[in-house]
Amino acid sequence: MYTVTKELTWSSAHRLIGYQGLCRHLHGHDYRALLTFTGNQLDNRSILIDFKDIKRKCRKWIRLNWEHATLVAKEDPTLIHFLKAEKNRHFITESSPTAEWIAKYLFDLIDQTLIPPDKGVALQRVTVLENAQSSASYERIRESR
Repeated sequence: MYTVTKELTWSSAHRLIGYQGLCRHLHGHDYRALLTFTGNQLDNRSILIDFKDIKRKCRKWIRLNWEHATLVAKEDPTLIHFLKAEKNRHFITESSPTAEWIAKYLFDLIDQTLIPPDKGVALQRVTVLENAQSSASYERIRESR
């Protein structure tokens, strides 16, 4: 099986709802997402999936929705009100915008709409890094043989 990983980066702010540590305060990250695709067959160019295609399809969505935006939970009406009043870019999330939530959201978005499984190539894992020491991943469950 072949494995291809593409890294995407963006900057966003967030705060964690219901969290008692420092991350309950609004702060930002230079996020890195590692998108890992797998497949058994290369195309006629000896490529599993073109890095350029991954970047073009995924980077555009991130730039339009998350780049220099605040990821804000729908349960955070105070912050939502402030962001709207100040005309700040924001993206409302279904729950607290943790690295785990971001990894799962990106996985589902890419897998279902941006680069759906095709011709034996599938998204296997999304790993989101908030910094060099902290990451969270979401991955496809492998079926037992």
